[in-house]
Amino acid sequence: MRQRGNYDVKSRKIALTTITHSHRERELGDIDTLAASISRDGLQQPLILHSDGVTLVSGLRRLHACLRAEMEEAQCLIPSDVVEASVALQKEALNSEESTTLSMKIEERMDLASPLHSMPTPSAGVAHSLYAADAIGVSNRAYWRIRAIRNKLTKDRSSASFSSTRYTKIYNLMLAAFDNPPAGWSSNQIVEHLHTLRNYGDIPDSIASITPGERTARSSESEAAESMPLPHATTIHRLQPEALGTSASSTHQMTRRIPEIGRAIASLSGVCAGISSITEVPSGTSGDIAYWNREIRDCRRIINNFHSLIREASNV
Repeated sequence: MRQRGNYDVKSRKIALTTITHSHRERELGDIDTLAASISRDGLQQPLILHSDGVTLVSGLRRLHACLRAEMEEAQCLIPSDVVEASVALQKEALNSEESTTLSMKIEERMDLASPLHSMPTPSAGVAHSLYAADAIGVSNRAYWRIRAIRNKLTKDRSSASFSSTRYTKIYNLMLAAFDNPPAGWSSNQIVEHLHTLRNYGDIPDSIASITPGERTARSSESEAAESMPLPHATTIHRLQPEALGTSASSTHQMTRRIPEIGRAIASLSGVCAGISSITEVPSGTSGDIAYWNREIRDCRRIINNFHSLIREASNV
């Protein structure tokens, strides 16, 4: 990932005994071999901490390996806000030999993104979910849908009208289907379909029983809206000529947006770096190809619009 300006988070040594984590128990693989590698060559990929400087966000295997190697401190990245954390996680996924988020199941990815929601934002109006989704390689809409069901399960259990059994079933189906979507569905499409069943409708017993013919009018409408901004999405408004004056308020508005734009470009560069490493596209279903084409068209339109804004700004 190419990074410019001050968007590259610098690492610094942190005492391992001060680092805490709330990661769920999972298989960590061969820690001894990793510990031996770290002892011999040093820690090649820094740990990523929360902006609080003590809570581990990413690098549980490396943390255990460092402890096994009897290290007292290790290099850590401590992002100052959710945008820097998102960029750091994307860079880690592209550069790490462990292919961090790329090999994780969706539930592990959601766990990884969860701490980002308690980090500061660079300015008012920045949506945590947008950057958290980018950080774990999930579309904004699918991330928002899965997180909404997940939040229901953790926050609304005391509500008399809340159907825990129904939401639990939908959530488990979402997790299983996102990782292994049934034939004729993309991961995003199946999440959208299951989300429409959260309040009413027959919930399938298993992934195997879901067929493309089951798509409802509601899920079709949701699929068509995949490229539309989410309710909480931040809209970057075009600066009008009168807003380019020298008043204190307009100057503050412009300088506040510059870091946000820089971080967005750094994030875009990281995504492009990941795509550039793909040398062959396997044949997929017509649904997958249609989804890829739609997403690429939407991205091209957004980039072209932003490029126009840059050209206008350079001529002011």
